[in-house]
Amino acid sequence: MKCIKILILFCFLASSKTCFAETKTDTITNWQIYKGSELLFRSNQFDCYKPTGVIKKVDDFKDFRVIFFRDTQSFGKQKIQFFNGKNLVSEYNFENNEELKIPKSDIQKLFSKTETNLTIKYFDEKEPKGILLGFLLLEN
Repeated sequence: MKCIKILILFCFLASSKTCFAETKTDTITNWQIYKGSELLFRSNQFDCYKPTGVIKKVDDFKDFRVIFFRDTQSFGKQKIQFFNGKNLVSEYNFENNEELKIPKSDIQKLFSKTETNLTIKYFDEKEPKGILLGFLLLEN
């Protein structure tokens, strides 16, 4: 009988520990960059090597998309910035979206504004200094 009481008490304590435990985020913040439906590259916050996507002036695509994922789905105000070296070339603002779309026409304008290599950075309320997503190579 004493053994059964101990077993019931152990089961109760074990189940209460799992039911009331605090959940911590365990997914690495990650992103995918698309040219239309074609994946240009994917990366995450721990990648040391940041990939480069290539867009040609004659490419046929509807939009440029950044799909940004983290455990906490609340992003708040967001922005994507394109840099040529340290010079800001273009900026796009969004509000609380996992999928950030930039029209093809805006991407085409980048060809006239800059040289061929751009740095892509993501900003939101949790990342005020920004995250380097990768690089974009524009080819004529």
